[in-house]
Formats: sequence, C-alpha cells, structure tokens
Amino acid sequence: MRCSPPPPEGEQQSGSIQEDFTFEVLLDACRCRGLKRILTQLSFPYRHTIMRMNSKCLNLFLVLGLAACASSGPPAAPEPVVPAEAAPEPAAAPSSALGFTSAQADRGRDVFRSACTTCHYSEEFNDQTFKRSWRRSSAGDLYDFIFTAMPEDAPASLPPAQYAEIVAYFLQMNGFEAGSMELPADADALSELSLAPLGG
Repeated sequence: MRCSPPPPEGEQQSGSIQEDFTFEVLLDACRCRGLKRILTQLSFPYRHTIMRMNSKCLNLFLVLGLAACASSGPPAAPEPVVPAEAAPEPAAAPSSALGFTSAQADRGRDVFRSACTTCHYSEEFNDQTFKRSWRRSSAGDLYDFIFTAMPEDAPASLPPAQYAEIVAYFLQMNGFEAGSMELPADADALSELSLAPLGG
C-alpha cells in the first residue's frame, strides 16, 4: 500500500480551510484522549499530509485510530467502595452466675426445721439485721459460716450438701430467684455469688 507524497511547498496552503475542517471532524470523532492529544499537537504540514492521503491510506488511518479509541474506552469508573462487614460479635460467654433450684431450697427448709429450729427461727434469716450483716458478703461466706458454726452443739456435723441446701433456702427467703442448677457444696465456688441484692 502506497501513500501519496506530501504536496510541494508552494501548494501547502491550498485547500487548507477545507482540510482543516475535515481534520477537526476527524479530531472530534476520536474519543481516545491520548490519540486526540497527539493529533492536536501535529503541526499544519503533517495535518495537511494526513488529509492528502489517498482514500485507502486515510481509511487505514481512521480504522487504526478508531480501534485505538475503542480499545482504550472511556475512563474506568472507580469501583464502588464496599463497606467492610461489621465483625461478628463474639458469642456471649456462658454465665458463671450461680443459682439454686426450688427443690434444693425446699430440701434446705426441711434440714433447717430438723436441725436448726431448736435454736433459731427462720425469720431471723430474712430480717433487716440479717440483710445488713450479709449484703457485703458472698454465698460462700454464708456457707462457710454455717458449716463451721452450726449446729452450735455440733458444728460441721451435717453433710456438705445439706449446708448448701440451707444456703439455698436462705436465698429463696430473701427474694433470690430459683434457677435450673443447684448450688455446689463448695465455699470457694459459692464466693462468686454476691449477696449484694440483700441491700435492695
């Protein structure tokens, strides 16, 4: 394929108005910024040469230019920012709060009646004096006191589970709610259960 040579120097300006118009049409048709910038920066003689090409050369130039425009395409839109998913909340740790069952408190009432009523009334363990005395303590402190001091004539003579049942009975009398697990017969474990609600 051969392209026509540039025109002689004397003919450089002939038909320049028409050729500049055609060149501007070609320039406007091109959406490729890079190619458009190159075409815009061409000096007149080179523009004139492009527009004087025979139709096959000009068609080839147009096809190549449009192909470059199509391959570059419009500027890519920025990818939408996807908000980071909120980190899942950690599963709640199983509660370490201790409780007692209604059945355990009932057994504690029976033990209290059989082993303690010779010296005590049940009302002693839910009156204001009892609440003021124990509200800064724990169920472990109460268990330890009963275990080491009661019955007065035979301390620590009951099985440990029965002392835990008596504590459950006292808690029930003071408005603590029963649960699904029984209090353990262990002062250290029971120390986790505060008697602060007695102050309410």
